[in-house]
Amino acid sequence: MKSNPAIQAVIDLIAGALGGTACVLTGQ
Repeated sequence: MKSNPAIQAVIDLIAGALGGTACVLTGQ
């Protein structure tokens, strides 16, 4: 399934933000 590069970029940003938040929450 090919996705739009722009959509993929947004997904990457959201995934990165969620991952970073999870790291901060679990790190505290």
